[in-house]
Amino acid sequence: MNDGEGPPKKLFQIRGAGFQPAGQRQAGSLPHESFEIVLTKRGNAIRWLVWGGFAVLWSVALLTTFPVRARDAILPEEYAFSSGKILHVAAYAVFALLTAWLDVRRPWRWALLAVLSLHAGATEFFQQFVGRTSSLADVGLDHAGLVLGVALSWWRWLGVTRFRPRP
Repeated sequence: MNDGEGPPKKLFQIRGAGFQPAGQRQAGSLPHESFEIVLTKRGNAIRWLVWGGFAVLWSVALLTTFPVRARDAILPEEYAFSSGKILHVAAYAVFALLTAWLDVRRPWRWALLAVLSLHAGATEFFQQFVGRTSSLADVGLDHAGLVLGVALSWWRWLGVTRFRPRP
């Protein structure tokens, strides 16, 4: 990632007391026991763009009839119902994982999870106005996906973010 002028721009940097990159330390020695990987502003902006892009694409998918028409054209009828429900769980699990991936303080991460919960209910409510059926069961599946995503990234939700290599 370089614009052609100056040194390449970094997405992250490694910092810590006594940390030495591999080329600057004695052969066979390990970096300092306590270090962390810190995102630069550019790296954090990319994460927010990915999160926002997913939010827009998933919202559009929920509030248009195109995904239903595409599903009906591709999948046999006996798989239509279950595939839609699996997609609800998977998409909100990914949403929770992307939220955990953001470099924000823990209270803000939980606030974003509350926003995702509201998103699940709001998009389901508005589906009735765009020619789709709304269902409280789908809202429940969305929340199951959120729980799954939080469970898969629990260390980020509980604030365990530092990597400490074994001695």
